[in-house]
Amino acid sequence: MAASGQQKKTVYKFLIPETLCGLFIGKSGRNISALKHETNTNIKIGREPVLSTFRYCTVEGRSILHINESVV
Repeated sequence: MAASGQQKKTVYKFLIPETLCGLFIGKSGRNISALKHETNTNIKIGREPVLSTFRYCTVEGRSILHINESVV
C-alpha cells in the first residue's frame, strides 16, 4: 500500500516505428526532454529494434492524465 501522499506509477508501453524515433527524440533530445518536462513523465525509447522496424517507447508517470498528455 502506498504511503500517504504517494501514488503508484502508471506505465504505458507501445511500439513506435524506427523511422520516427529521431523525429520524436529531436535534435540533442530537445523534443523528448520538452515533452517529459511538460507532462511530468519519464519517457524512454528502446535502443534495440523490435520486429525489425519498431522500437519500444515506455512512458511512466504518477497520473494517467500525464501519460495521456504525453501520448496524444
